[in-house]
Amino acid sequence: MNTDEIRTLMDETAAEARRALDDAAGPDALEAWRVAYLGRKGRLSSLTGMIPSLPPERRKDFGAAVNALKNLLTGLFDERTKSAGSRAKSENLS
Repeated sequence: MNTDEIRTLMDETAAEARRALDDAAGPDALEAWRVAYLGRKGRLSSLTGMIPSLPPERRKDFGAAVNALKNLLTGLFDERTKSAGSRAKSENLS
């Protein structure tokens, strides 16, 4: 897997995750998204599991790309849950 393939895989995974997060409505759907992407058996774990099968010279780049993707997805999830929490609080006050 070369650098371009790694970038493409991470970009496709990020786009897929963003679409799924945008479609997630309600706390149960958000939790399902978190498990599917950030959970122990989620998409990021499966990507991390690919590292040992890569040639040694590609592992560092791939690992860095997975970590960057994890940070992105964690940030998106945190932002979404905060906005959902704020929305729920304002609805309860109305």
